[in-house]
Amino acid sequence: MNILTDEEKMIIGLIKEHGDITQKDLVEITGMTKPKISRMVSDLEQRGIIRKVKIGRINKIVISDDFKGDCYGP
Repeated sequence: MNILTDEEKMIIGLIKEHGDITQKDLVEITGMTKPKISRMVSDLEQRGIIRKVKIGRINKIVISDDFKGDCYGP
């Protein structure tokens, strides 16, 4: 079972709300630093909760198919 911090739940909630989102957008919306968002995204990706989808030169962040139905976030 994956245990998420409040900040991770917020990130998951934002991704679910937008459908897909960039790390830059997450930085702007949350007010967190780029390195912090980068670490959180990498950690969530390694745990299989989110994945990055390359669209041109931009990586969009989406919820992994395995977790789309789970109740992560607000």
